Amino acid sequence: RQPVWLIVAAAALFSTAIETSQIWSIGRFASVYDVLANTLGALIAVPMSRAAEHRGLLDAQGFRIGAWVMTALLALTIAVVVVWRIPNSSSAVAGWDSSYPLQLGNERTGDRKWHGTITALGIWPKALTPDELWGTQPGEFRAKDAVYITYQPLVFTGGAAVRLPEEVAPKFVLQATRADAFAIAVRIRTADLEQEGPARILSFSFDPYHRNVDLGQQEAKLAFRVRTDVSGPNGNDLYAESVPILKTDRDEVILASYDGAVERIYVDGVLV
Repeated sequence: RQPVWLIVAAAALFSTAIETSQIWSIGRFASVYDVLANTLGALIAVPMSRAAEHRGLLDAQGFRIGAWVMTALLALTIAVVVVWRIPNSSSAVAGWDSSYPLQLGNERTGDRKWHGTITALGIWPKALTPDELWGTQPGEFRAKDAVYITYQPLVFTGGAAVRLPEEVAPKFVLQATRADAFAIAVRIRTADLEQEGPARILSFSFDPYHRNVDLGQQEAKLAFRVRTDVSGPNGNDLYAESVPILKTDRDEVILASYDGAVERIYVDGVLV
């Protein structure tokens, strides 16, 4: 019964209020596109409903529409969802900065401390599965062509990060970019399930907001972030997170693998 401009204005204000409230919600994200979409929906709905009422398709019980209309609307919805989900950027390993330090146990800035022990570390310029990782010798990695492997135990108690040799970082960037894939395996025992940040087990980054890749602990979960055009310069727009899996009373082998499209995290051979 109201003028079109008033209905559309009310829809715009209502949508703006909803989106504004999401600024303070961790699980939601405010977006001007949502406001535009909701307002456009109201703008389309008003003349449609009035035309339907004029043709006798709308009464107190709602719309009366035929099967062909429902089929068309369903097809349109599916088409919009499919087109919306097509990536407009590449997920290839690209844009990495070889000047970033490759480090363990913390960030270069010292504000993402991890507490625990690392007893084995391997980095490969290819995606790996757990079956490809292990060798015949107990605790030794079988996978060939590693960029870096060490079995030197390292204990982290919240101090500065331990940097890998300087030549490893540019070699890792070059080979991972060429292969458009890589894998990181680490045998750890975490000392605390309350660590957050995520606390950095391995970080190839300049600071907490600019990275190539990192593997971290978020309480009992693991976070694996990779920089691509899709995931952003911090690798945080899209990233893999495990289920709560970590324990404090045992060694656990983590394999974080990226094949150019999908990030996967395995713990003790199980995809998590």
